[in-house]
Amino acid sequence: MSIGYLLVSTEPGHAESVLEKLKKIDAVEEVYLSYGTYDIITKIKTDNMDGLKDIVINVRLLPKVRATQTMVVMDEP
Repeated sequence: MSIGYLLVSTEPGHAESVLEKLKKIDAVEEVYLSYGTYDIITKIKTDNMDGLKDIVINVRLLPKVRATQTMVVMDEP
């Protein structure tokens, strides 16, 4: 099991539309609007690291996504 948190920065005024697209991805467990450098915080859970990598790549390709930061969870509590 692979878990990652993906921080997403969007074009101004497009955070909500990107958030709605993220909600449609099966592996996305949680997604929140946030204030600060990043507009969206997303929790992704996949079967393996390749699945996590594929989702991150696809999110980066979404229209109106400026930048992402990925944090991979090393161990669940």
